Amino acid sequence: MVKQLESLLNISIYELIYELNNPRYEGLDALLEGPVNHQALRRKRKMEEDYENDGIIYVPIAAQAGYAKSYGSQLFLHHLQKFVLPGFPYRGEKYRVFEVKGDSMEPVFKEGYHLICERIEQEGWLQIAQFYAYIIVLESDIILKRLAFKDDANYVAISDNEFYKQFLLPMNDIKELWLVKRKMDWEMAPGKKYKIEI
Repeated sequence: MVKQLESLLNISIYELIYELNNPRYEGLDALLEGPVNHQALRRKRKMEEDYENDGIIYVPIAAQAGYAKSYGSQLFLHHLQKFVLPGFPYRGEKYRVFEVKGDSMEPVFKEGYHLICERIEQEGWLQIAQFYAYIIVLESDIILKRLAFKDDANYVAISDNEFYKQFLLPMNDIKELWLVKRKMDWEMAPGKKYKIEI
């Protein structure tokens, strides 16, 4: 009976008794007072699942130091803003939006641009595309660089701004690796001048 109730309500008995003040269960008390509206409950669950699966987590510059230290913490990730855009092809835990900091990747990636990135699982780190741009999560920092192989244990990190020197980046220092898929640069190119022909 207990397991059936937990399955029906999609929460454990412990949560039901001790955590009803949690915003996740808002309106559940009203649901429990009257007859169970299974259709409304299914709709509510579907909306929550869509939000979890369709959203894409945004990591602004201000949160990047915290992200580097807490990248594996679901609690930390839960507190970051999430985008939900209808028809947006990038969604779910496989993607992140990172804000660009600094000028080391100018002119292609300016500070304040937003980058849509796809996670590269660790088993794929030896098959990355050379010279593509990646967001690299380190122990205490997040950097944006182009990567090339030095050997099976090291990358060479390259900046687009040649003022910044290349450096060796051991794969063991990397916590997460994200391939840059798209950039949102917020700048509109100036209009082209046309010859009036009529």
